[in-house]
Amino acid sequence: MGQSSSSYCPHIKRNPTASPSLLLHLPIDILLLISDQLHETPEAIIALGLTCKALHALFIPRAPVLGRRARDFLLLLLEKDPGVGSHSYFCPLCRKLHHFSPECGPLTHEHTTDNPEHKYLRPCYDGSSFCLWCGEYSLGYHHARLVMNRHFYGAPCGLPLRNLNATSVYSSLFPLWKQNWSARIIGDELFLRATHTADSDGMSDRAFRSKIDQGLHYYICNHLNAKYDIDPLKRLRASSYEAGELFAEGRDVVRSCALCLTDYCTTIERKAARNSVLPGIWDRNQSARTRWVITIVAYHRLGNCRSPLGWKWSSITGTLGPGLGSSRGDRGYPAGFARDKWLASQDSQRLEDV
Repeated sequence: MGQSSSSYCPHIKRNPTASPSLLLHLPIDILLLISDQLHETPEAIIALGLTCKALHALFIPRAPVLGRRARDFLLLLLEKDPGVGSHSYFCPLCRKLHHFSPECGPLTHEHTTDNPEHKYLRPCYDGSSFCLWCGEYSLGYHHARLVMNRHFYGAPCGLPLRNLNATSVYSSLFPLWKQNWSARIIGDELFLRATHTADSDGMSDRAFRSKIDQGLHYYICNHLNAKYDIDPLKRLRASSYEAGELFAEGRDVVRSCALCLTDYCTTIERKAARNSVLPGIWDRNQSARTRWVITIVAYHRLGNCRSPLGWKWSSITGTLGPGLGSSRGDRGYPAGFARDKWLASQDSQRLEDV
């Protein structure tokens, strides 16, 4: 191999006090042999050439032109790198790297039509989000992917799981529906739990029931309307209204969505009023002393979030493509499966909050 066998990589300044990579101490011929071994994965050659200026000068001029598939693999490799994954992520929709802020989350509304600063990103995320049409919480695919990047690749890649935890309200109605969101990763899949609460404090029973019935667009998932689909909240018969039966009390009534991996548990109960009000102001059944509290705890299974075209993500966001619109039962997910997974992990699962 001659003199080149003892030659080190060019364009590197030797510093006896530094500890450069051992790779840079290899003879150039050995480095070129490594490049030849990677000819079937050209994205790996470019990734190697991006590690430092010396290897960039050696490998990049010799790197072949990347096809679409190889280019995607290269961007996926860069997404795993802490130097890139800490501020950028791969978008499977446009096949580019996008920048993200470490503070972003479902309440920041970046990459949407509501944020003109991110106008150039709108096509990527239009419709690809988990939003209930009834609140400010909007979990975009980029949020889910970034959280799973942190899980799969470790810090500082992606986002911490705590960025998905939030409290939001549906302010278009009075009384307010409050939503408390928490996230968990179970078996390499992302789960959300949303606790929806409505309280009649300060209202008569009949007024509260009327407001609930007016909530035409309050959803638990993209397929379940609280007014029409949640059993204890379904409209009562006219005779029941006349008899004063405005709500049916119940605790821990568990149901499931037939289309996406959402399970929900409904509790309707009578509690003491928070504020002291003279009895009989509204009616004679002492509703001024008590209040109705409706609590719906929903469990959503979103999958590993590696692609926005995956069935679990597409079904829960309502963006199923042609041929993917089968029900959860057809795919082998029985009712209550998401809720059982969450509860089973209650004691054993460590929330990822790094």
